[in-house]
Amino acid sequence: MKDLRKVKGITETQAEQEERIRETSPFGHLKTWKLIRIIVKSGDDLRQEQFAMQLIAQMDMIFKKKKLDLWLYPYEILATGSGCGLLEFLRDAMSIDAIKSKNPGLTLDDFFMGYYVDKKELSQARMNFASSMAAYSLVMYVL
Repeated sequence: MKDLRKVKGITETQAEQEERIRETSPFGHLKTWKLIRIIVKSGDDLRQEQFAMQLIAQMDMIFKKKKLDLWLYPYEILATGSGCGLLEFLRDAMSIDAIKSKNPGLTLDDFFMGYYVDKKELSQARMNFASSMAAYSLVMYVL
């Protein structure tokens, strides 16, 4: 099975890219320097998405307070007007659609087994996926 870390589009992690850009930035030496990826949306009302993400953030805090093994990633959404806004770009993320379009016939399990070569990493990735799927399923049920 081919090493899926080399799938087109996964050439460097966000951390590697941040370090590369920091080294060339005239402000890279500053303690507060940080690379933030955002998506600028226009012609789309993000107020409902912003509210939904606030609810997801609240549920994440509840899960953590109750020490549940559930994982959510509430990302930032800022509606700057009725038809525009900013969304945080998710770190090192690829959609299942993007993975499948680059690798026709690939199953999710094939992807995990090809991407996580180390058995311990593979087991942890599967647990993380299950924890995330369970958490988002609960969120969708409540919403």
